[in-house]
Amino acid sequence: MKVVIAIPVYKSRPSDIEIKSLRQVFKILGMYPISLFTFKECNLNAYQVVLKDFTYSVIYFDKKYFQNIAGYNKLLISRIFYKTFNKYDFLLIYQLDCWIFKNEIEYWCNKNYDYVGAPWFTKKNDALIFEGVGNGGLSLRKISSHLRVLNTFSYIKKPGYFIYILMKKLSFKSIIETIIGLTFSNNTLFIFNNFEQNEDRFWGIFACKNFKWFRVPDQEIALKFSIETYPSKFIKKTEDLPFGCHAWNKYELDFWKKYIK
Repeated sequence: MKVVIAIPVYKSRPSDIEIKSLRQVFKILGMYPISLFTFKECNLNAYQVVLKDFTYSVIYFDKKYFQNIAGYNKLLISRIFYKTFNKYDFLLIYQLDCWIFKNEIEYWCNKNYDYVGAPWFTKKNDALIFEGVGNGGLSLRKISSHLRVLNTFSYIKKPGYFIYILMKKLSFKSIIETIIGLTFSNNTLFIFNNFEQNEDRFWGIFACKNFKWFRVPDQEIALKFSIETYPSKFIKKTEDLPFGCHAWNKYELDFWKKYIK
């Protein structure tokens, strides 16, 4: 199984936390191919100083993908992104608010999931409601499966939803809007894909719902890969640490300080 670690870079001056995260991924996973992906106008001097003793590559995409979150989401549901890494079997997205605890990347590749990230939960009356798998900040993606989805014509929202909306307000304008909404902004096929939510929802929710072959783990297994929210609930001792975590400086920072030095 060939795997590459891909790190998005959208600004010239990384924070202290981002530098710390960058050093950690090279320390733990530096024996694997690692690529920074960014845009040509981005000054990488600060990153080059940190990584002067490491081997890595830099891959460039259009600047429009790095100007805001919406642009980044478009990039990660685009065919060009996954074709860029097509010589590998798996792609590990590692945003610089992540942390890797141990080298289990081959273990997770051998699990052969199409997509895995930290499980999503919402809190309701002190109970955690599982929403799905999972967060894209630290996520392992099977490249061939992502390309297969993007090369397949499949409605994200089923036609019945649009017919229901149409019947509520029947007019020529609403018919045109329904046709556009049904096809040109509601499809996994890359030509028509105009998904407006976060890209990880596309892969973690809609891809696995629309394609029965698209494999994601259940929440218990995914928690062993990565944790984002409620870490103190899921980690009771050092042996319970997952492969990595996301947004550790945002969720329960004092808790994570015991494990992230």
